[in-house]
Amino acid sequence: MDKNKLFISFVSTEQLQHILGYLFSETEFLSPFGIRSLSKYHEENPYRAPVELGWSQSSFHDVDEQCHCKEREEAKEREKQRRREEREREEREREEREREERERQKREREEREREEKERAEREREERRREKRERKKREKEERMREKRERKKREREERIREKKEKKKREREERERERKEREKENEKEEEKEKEEEKEKEEEEESEKRSEEEIEKRSEEEIEKRSEEEKSEKRSEEEIEKRSEEEIEKESEEEEEEEETEEEEEEESEDEKSSIIIMAASEQSEIDQEETSTNLESSIQMDDKNKKEEEEEDSDDDIPVKRANNKVIRYSPGESPTNMFGGNSNWRGPIWLCMNYLLHECLDIYYKAYGNEFTVEFPTGSRDRKNLRDIRKEISKRIVSLFLPNREGYRPIHGNEPLYQKDYLQHIVLFYEYFNAENGLGCGASHQTGWSSLVVEFIRNLHS
Repeated sequence: MDKNKLFISFVSTEQLQHILGYLFSETEFLSPFGIRSLSKYHEENPYRAPVELGWSQSSFHDVDEQCHCKEREEAKEREKQRRREEREREEREREEREREERERQKREREEREREEKERAEREREERRREKRERKKREKEERMREKRERKKREREERIREKKEKKKREREERERERKEREKENEKEEEKEKEEEKEKEEEEESEKRSEEEIEKRSEEEIEKRSEEEKSEKRSEEEIEKRSEEEIEKESEEEEEEEETEEEEEEESEDEKSSIIIMAASEQSEIDQEETSTNLESSIQMDDKNKKEEEEEDSDDDIPVKRANNKVIRYSPGESPTNMFGGNSNWRGPIWLCMNYLLHECLDIYYKAYGNEFTVEFPTGSRDRKNLRDIRKEISKRIVSLFLPNREGYRPIHGNEPLYQKDYLQHIVLFYEYFNAENGLGCGASHQTGWSSLVVEFIRNLHS
């Protein structure tokens, strides 16, 4: 008897109990109240049979019908399971076929790629071979051209040597002829010189005779002059003695007068110095007042002219304010261009940084061979890297304390010498080119903070 199935028929109570006792532990029993486990029911009511619960004959038929329904449902479930398994098997087979197809396509693709690679490799090898052959042909062509060129050069040298020898022979022949001509000319010259010598000898003889005559006359004149000189010397000696006596007397008188004049001149000098100092102070005061008045007047004129220009822009105005263009190391002394616009004299870190970077680029291009005189007029030549470091050192020195403990950017301001301010560093807009004093905005940390790049260059 199958333990998983229960076939209920018209049996007695004892037979039913016997059957149920066999199936208590594993079979589910269909009761009118629902499906319940017989083993559980037996545990709860071990001595009660199903008939005692009030079951009738029709109830057993219902149970039998329910069991047959369950079998049909199980058969349907098995059929569904079978179909599901078939579908899964078909799905697996289809997936297997697709996987095989993908693998086949992959193998074909790999095969095509391998063939393409081999074809590309063959083409590269063919191109390399053609390139080697072309290089070989070019090399042979160059060698042939080189041999032909050497041959032509050798023939050219031989021809030049022949021409040179020919020219040398012609030159020697021409020189020989010229020497012959020169010899003839020299012979003629010698003849002429001999004639001239004869003439000179005759002239010398005549001149000697004349000189002898003149010498005799000069001797006579000299004797007369000596006599006259002796007489004049005697007269001069007499006069000199008289003059010496007079000069000694005059010198004594002059010394006395000079002493008196020196005393008077010292008094006059002291009075003149005092007067000059007072006059100079008055002149300085007048000049300062006039300068202030003139500057005020010039500013007023400039303002009026600017107002006139603003009022009538179409009319060009030529100014003649007696201004002088000159070097200004700090703030602009004039209000031209709308106020301070001095970009020429002071130190601007942005401009120095551009020069700094350009020198670095040019040094990388030209190296140590390219040198420039630095400083100008020192005759000391340096490469661009050393010049760049020297410029960095000068820029950084604006912010460092000097021997007296003052930072050039703060000038001689004693406020920044105090303990709580001596480490304060301000980033001015620009700096005086002569003394390094900070000018313009005192917190221009924008381009003035480029001093960090100069410091980095010094220590890199």
